[in-house]
Amino acid sequence: MKNLQDIMKEHTSFSLRTFDGETPFTSLLKLGKELEELNVELTRDVIDHSALIEEYVDCIMCLLSSAARADVNIEDLHKMFEKKVTKNINRKWIKNPDGTYSHDKSLTNS
Repeated sequence: MKNLQDIMKEHTSFSLRTFDGETPFTSLLKLGKELEELNVELTRDVIDHSALIEEYVDCIMCLLSSAARADVNIEDLHKMFEKKVTKNINRKWIKNPDGTYSHDKSLTNS
């Protein structure tokens, strides 16, 4: 099995070659459509786990395509992902009225 970083690079190369007219913004427009499809899968009475995973992957692919078109490479995403996880672990989180969470912005260095 290939590692995730190599698969992400392969997808990015494919996307840049194949969809030459896309921009970071059009990739995000596509992401919006994929999020709608993901929402459909999540709200089914009986969830098809394989279809659900595929929709999550479609969303990830759109984000990767947008990042690549904005000159953000996989290595930089990897480094920042690691930093951001550590940063988020050390933050204080509050629950919003809509059920989502945000870090407490009243604290310094958040």
